[in-house]
Amino acid sequence: MPLIDSPLAAAASVPDGWRIVLIAAIVLGVVVLPLVAALDIARSRRRRPAAPLPDDMTGPLLLRAPAATRGVGQPTVGPLDPMGAWAVDRVLRVLATACRQTGRPFPALAVAEVDPARVVLRLAVPDDRPAEPWTASENGRVWTAAFLALQAAPVDLAVPVPDRRLVSLGAVDDTRILLDLGQCHGIVAVTGPGPALRTLARTWLAELSANAWSAKVPLVAAGFGADGPGGAVAVRDAAAALDSLGTPEAGTPSGVVILAEPPQARVAAALAEVVAAPGRDGWSVVAFGGAAGARWEFTLHPDGRLDTGVLGIVTRAPLAAAS
Repeated sequence: MPLIDSPLAAAASVPDGWRIVLIAAIVLGVVVLPLVAALDIARSRRRRPAAPLPDDMTGPLLLRAPAATRGVGQPTVGPLDPMGAWAVDRVLRVLATACRQTGRPFPALAVAEVDPARVVLRLAVPDDRPAEPWTASENGRVWTAAFLALQAAPVDLAVPVPDRRLVSLGAVDDTRILLDLGQCHGIVAVTGPGPALRTLARTWLAELSANAWSAKVPLVAAGFGADGPGGAVAVRDAAAALDSLGTPEAGTPSGVVILAEPPQARVAAALAEVVAAPGRDGWSVVAFGGAAGARWEFTLHPDGRLDTGVLGIVTRAPLAAAS
């Protein structure tokens, strides 16, 4: 009997009635099933693990970049440059115009991810009715739009953009990540090497003072001396920052307090209490060097990674000199 040395040879030896069935089974086992398995493996490798979320930011499944593969050995990131700031401002104006045209409120933006191809908005409050040209995913927690669509979308300069307290967290690969401190009610403590902390603090101060979306946000800078930007109220230390807040008045916009040094425990507690009081809701305090009882804890590592803890975001921090 001749040897059968291939699956097709085996099929040739089968009676005609079963030959088609056998060939179909061979194709399914040799071609289709391995291809499906390979696609499933590729999809699983692309999935990013979801980070647990704090109770008052129930919307976004935020981006976590594994420390072993991202942010290490890559070039240092600089602050958001003028072109990047223009792009973010354009995104906000397109969004505000679309919301006005459709009679809907501006979404509760928590994180913006901007890369050369698209913009992703992660919302603090889910909303599954996105404005054009956005599409919603993850049960309304994420809105996505292509940059080309945003460039073609109309902008009405008469439509005001709600104040945003967006600061640059840095980058993950080619994606720039911005966080709205307005969604981080309470104290944000940032710990890490002193010189790097100082650089990051100055970067955030400069961004909050200069960018169009935050230029009208009240800003208090404590402990920076002559380094504080012109748009901020400069005070000596955290205790003076607490005093500067005074008594809230109706209609007064909420803002950001940036502390260059860790506050004493009693001052930190008093700040947390004041900014959480009625009329202060929405104020944020960022304490570089740490703060007792902080609601949010970010870590700036010696290699330049910025880890936002429970927010689930790890980036290359914007520590390079502005270009």
